[in-house]
Amino acid sequence: MTRKTLVCLATAVTAATVQLAGCGQHPNQPNAPASTVTAPSAQLQVDQSAEEFRQLHRAMAAALNLTDAQRAQLRAIKQRHRDPEAKQALKAQLRMLGRMISAETVDPAGITEAINDMVTAFRARVPRKVAKASEIREVLTPEQRQRVGTLLNENADAIKNAMDRMRDQGVAAISANMNLTPEQSAALQELKEQDEISDERKFDTMRAAITTFMTDGNQAALRSSIESVLTTENVQPTVEWIATLNRVQRQQLVANMRSYMHQLRRLHRDMEADMGMGGGADDGADGPMDGAPGGSAGDGLSDATSSTPAGTTGSN
Repeated sequence: MTRKTLVCLATAVTAATVQLAGCGQHPNQPNAPASTVTAPSAQLQVDQSAEEFRQLHRAMAAALNLTDAQRAQLRAIKQRHRDPEAKQALKAQLRMLGRMISAETVDPAGITEAINDMVTAFRARVPRKVAKASEIREVLTPEQRQRVGTLLNENADAIKNAMDRMRDQGVAAISANMNLTPEQSAALQELKEQDEISDERKFDTMRAAITTFMTDGNQAALRSSIESVLTTENVQPTVEWIATLNRVQRQQLVANMRSYMHQLRRLHRDMEADMGMGGGADDGADGPMDGAPGGSAGDGLSDATSSTPAGTTGSN
């Protein structure tokens, strides 16, 4: 449970495909040829913010004092709740979305529909995630359950600060090398500011929901809270921004997203290892995003992001 509370609150809202927002650099060549699409360049800063966040997570996880037996039980729960069919469906959705964003002619209505379909798929997975959360809750002692809420509340400001830094560095990575015009950059900055307000609201909603769930185990209430933050509120303005990009910029966006999500996947695996729930080998959680030069094998939307805030109940 707690291993995903932090990573999803800090990264999912920021980097999920339904939030393609960021702040870019002013351009020199807005109509550059396709050959100028380059590898993302902001990895170092993203890695630094991810490591800072992981250290916060590690300290909170250690404070729960999980026993070896509990860690083994959590690993077993994780294995039982794998959903390979849902992962394959997500891969297909991501491939389609990447191709649509990178197409010669942009189709705003089609992109909007594709993103909304992904949100619908996330919502369909909520009951499974709530059931998994309930199993995880049963592994914890009453004292540990109370400690989860205490840790979230005591560290709320630190988590929000980490969210802010990861958002700033993440959106910079997502929009790197896109040669945005001043108008495009201004529009993205406005989207980013809207996301900041939305992110804080979702964080507070899920923090309260998790604290309460740890106390009373009410699955229906937790499900309702998760569904309340799985929204499409910023999809339309984001798609409108995508429509202002030329094809090279859109190809670069897809390449940037693929690289950034790969970094989030690595963070997720590291945090699982901190909780004794695995990590290391990839289990197929990621789906490639086609449409960017250089191929897509092995990169895509990690479980840390694809779950969106539903991931607070544990990812597949």
